[in-house]
Amino acid sequence: LLKYYDSFPQNRSASTWRRLAEEFPGEPRAGVANYRLAQLAAQRGQVDQAAQLAQTALASLAPACNGQPVSAESGLAGLFQRAPGVPSRQYLREVADQAAIMQWLIRVNRILDDPVSAEAFAALADLDPHRQSRREYRERVLHLAERYAETTLADNFALALAMSYADDVERVRFLLDIRDIPGSDASIQANYELGCLALRLSHVPALAGQLRQPQTYFRLVGFEAIENPWSRRSAEHLSRLHTQASRP
Repeated sequence: LLKYYDSFPQNRSASTWRRLAEEFPGEPRAGVANYRLAQLAAQRGQVDQAAQLAQTALASLAPACNGQPVSAESGLAGLFQRAPGVPSRQYLREVADQAAIMQWLIRVNRILDDPVSAEAFAALADLDPHRQSRREYRERVLHLAERYAETTLADNFALALAMSYADDVERVRFLLDIRDIPGSDASIQANYELGCLALRLSHVPALAGQLRQPQTYFRLVGFEAIENPWSRRSAEHLSRLHTQASRP
């Protein structure tokens, strides 16, 4: 069974992404291309270049994410077409969110100030859960977590490990540990992920007494003193939950 995914670019695709970014500067498809190039730069350890490309990507994606129409084009635009249309706003928002997360991780972990953290960031960016079996992927994450345990990204490797569990109960238990790490940037995403899980797991017996209401986790994300990439999505979830609770 073949499965296609476009969330993790390969080096051989770099020339195509560059051409796309050059042919459609400032357009959403160029934003996607620049983010894929940012991922490739991060995997190579070129963190400064990755940060710049992520910023360029966000500038191109912002208009479409904020409601401007997305137009169709011929040629390379076909790479992004969903027959018979163009990339959905949801897809563009997801790419923009990932670009924002990359920028945020680089900034709050001060990756550019520490060569070892930059090396750890490259290793984190190179983690592709689709490339190997779940067990092999988890073993690799564990190895990297031990190797970079003294860097600012130690909590982010712990988060990657938590997210590698397909079993929701196991994932929740790992995320609950991460959210309690003092001063951890990964704890912010852990709260967001717990909120999403709580939306559908509130009645699972194995989690009785462990998982709170989703509003609790989404509010914690919004109450963070530092601006973060999950605050908007948390606010959207809270708004929907409030609307549902207000219905007769």
